[in-house]
Amino acid sequence: MSFDTLRQTPGDQAKIHSPDPTETALIILTSGSTGLPKGVMQSHRALVAMTASLLGHACKASANDVLMNWLPRDHVGAMAFVFMGAVILQASQVHADVGYVLAQPERWLQLVDTEKVSITWSPNFAYELLARAARATSTRYNLASLRAIFNGGEAVNEHALLSSVRDLEQHGLNPEAMIPAFGMSETCAGISRGRLGHTIGAFTSLGQPIAGSRFRIVDDNNQVLTEGEIGNIHVESPQLFTRYFGQHEQPPCW
Repeated sequence: MSFDTLRQTPGDQAKIHSPDPTETALIILTSGSTGLPKGVMQSHRALVAMTASLLGHACKASANDVLMNWLPRDHVGAMAFVFMGAVILQASQVHADVGYVLAQPERWLQLVDTEKVSITWSPNFAYELLARAARATSTRYNLASLRAIFNGGEAVNEHALLSSVRDLEQHGLNPEAMIPAFGMSETCAGISRGRLGHTIGAFTSLGQPIAGSRFRIVDDNNQVLTEGEIGNIHVESPQLFTRYFGQHEQPPCW
């Protein structure tokens, strides 16, 4: 049912909440890889900012797009980027179970072909599985509809990814559609966008921050470092979370 249809529904069935932009829209768990998982409180403003910058500005996405997710639906990439992003854009969305794709990765190729998926995402490890399926199948799938495939959620290995892209190219994938990215629950999904071919050793550059966001790398005394030095990432963005669930302090910003 469309938003217009809902607005035209009479009586109590048409109650539409108009939230303050800073109100919490979602509570998404952190990965827990560096400590106990925490509930990340993301506002309506952050979701709209992510959709406008990452989907709207970076991907030129619109209601004509088809977004696909097959990772756990409580992941920020699934819940914020695909599900809520598509709702805000009023675009179509496709969801598949993790086990459905992992049991037979060729199904990912089939879904993209059948549903004419234009925007999707996966962590780095998945592309090797997809490339293996692309090599092994005797069926020719059409992946030409894919305009943006985000690679995020773990370290991006440049060499492995380039090899995977070459196999997927045999099914019509435009290699420029593969987008290495950085993001986390606290940044409401992706907040930087890179491109293949920009390497840092064995890894690829995750690119520049998307529109509306800023990064800087600092030492432990918050002094800005020069290019190539290892330090801490400072982020300024409307996509930043308000606070962790159960905590009253807002996260620091520069």
